[in-house]
Amino acid sequence: MRSKKLADLLTIDDMLALARRTLPRTLFDFVDGAAGDEATAFWNSAAFQTHALIGSALTEVSTSSVQEVNALASLKSLQRE
Repeated sequence: MRSKKLADLLTIDDMLALARRTLPRTLFDFVDGAAGDEATAFWNSAAFQTHALIGSALTEVSTSSVQEVNALASLKSLQRE
């Protein structure tokens, strides 16, 4: 049953909802909380909305390097703007 729940988690919001339902409230609040008006937490979440993970199915990877992957990700990020 537990693995089925984990398999259904597709987003961070899905994970937060499950954690909110299963953890004791004080533990969840501690882990999920942010200081003050939580503006920094909001800005961090908003910043991640500007990026996407783009899969490359059936792509030759035996000769790829980390630098090539980072360069490609940066290029794709710029194209989205």
